Amino acid sequence: TDIKKSGEVDEMYKYIYIPLLLTALEKEIGKDKIWSWLHIILTSKNVNRTNYAFLKSTLLESGLTEKEFTNFENIYIKGANAKQKVIEKVE
Repeated sequence: TDIKKSGEVDEMYKYIYIPLLLTALEKEIGKDKIWSWLHIILTSKNVNRTNYAFLKSTLLESGLTEKEFTNFENIYIKGANAKQKVIEKVE
């Protein structure tokens, strides 16, 4: 299911699952694109809040292609076995 409000995300998701998801992303796209993405996030101006659209737009700005993002999203975010795929990728 899609997350609509911050209250729908528990501590385990924020502090355990998200770092695993980002590690899977790094393994998919490489350290150079991750570092570029982190630089874009840290230097973004006028960002009052981050959300999924911000995640996507900054990843695309960092050099990810639309196809790479969609593949990652379909496997690790929206896929039926997304959590298991993240764990397998990180191991």
